[in-house]
Amino acid sequence: MPYPTESIVYSVELEGQDDFDLTAYIVEDTDCDAEQRYDRQEFADLIRAWKNDEFQFVGVVVEASREGVTLGDASIWGSEYGDIEGKHVQPIGDDGSDNIGYLPGLIKDAIAAAYEKLSQISR
Repeated sequence: MPYPTESIVYSVELEGQDDFDLTAYIVEDTDCDAEQRYDRQEFADLIRAWKNDEFQFVGVVVEASREGVTLGDASIWGSEYGDIEGKHVQPIGDDGSDNIGYLPGLIKDAIAAAYEKLSQISR
């Protein structure tokens, strides 16, 4: 994992595919800013909630590994995590459920990156 442990909000073990172990890491996204992302008038309450640390932005990083060695990863950034308008929001459920709609693509890309790494190693 190329991110400091303290920046990992939580992780979820996903169902393995193609003989790869898959893990989704939810990582703090310190580059995302609600004031730049949302219209200030239309989303004033949401921006206020972000400023009050009711929610934060995170990235979802999926890693494909074998025998504990990470061989490929894929990520998407700017997902919301925390309490928004009385509802807890998280991109990946604790059970591995996909709340962002990008998980299948991230898994596919992480596995493709792992196969690419394996082909480079075997050359």
